[in-house]
Amino acid sequence: KQEWDKTFGEKDSDYGSSIMQTSDGGYMGLGNTDSKGAGNGDIWMIKFNSKGNKQWDKTFGGKGSDYSTSIIQTADGGYMISGETESIGAGKRDFWIIKANNKGIKQWDKNFGGKGGDYLKSVIQTSDGGYMIAGETSSKRDQWGDYWIIKTNNNGDKQWDKTFGSRFTDGASSVIQAKYG
Repeated sequence: KQEWDKTFGEKDSDYGSSIMQTSDGGYMGLGNTDSKGAGNGDIWMIKFNSKGNKQWDKTFGGKGSDYSTSIIQTADGGYMISGETESIGAGKRDFWIIKANNKGIKQWDKNFGGKGGDYLKSVIQTSDGGYMIAGETSSKRDQWGDYWIIKTNNNGDKQWDKTFGSRFTDGASSVIQAKYG
């Protein structure tokens, strides 16, 4: 039995990329919008209550195209958005992480990348309160793309990064934290 369905969007292209249940029993939707924000496609997050009614929404982006990939709820009740940006950074497209509080207000953001294309696919919060992000880069070693992981602290400052790959295109689609011992 369907409990509810909702449609959100305006005059231009708008689409969803991810949805998750939040700790308050509601939902957080993540996608992209051409209808709202700064232009050329921005990241769009929408907070719903348990009945699917919109509580609030926020956009993040600049004059270039910006893309969402995933969202997680963080230990402090806020959110970490992973995506890609062509508005800021060093190259064609860079990794972009945005830390927002529980009302969607941006606390900080960081971008990582080089002159090539960098495509962020996944983010997790690690047991030390920092973040691990994973995707594909053609900025580091190989013009065809390599698997790229970055470990940050709780403020998004890079602690280390690693690339893995062959002479062919390689990329990560998700990341998990392993337990040893």
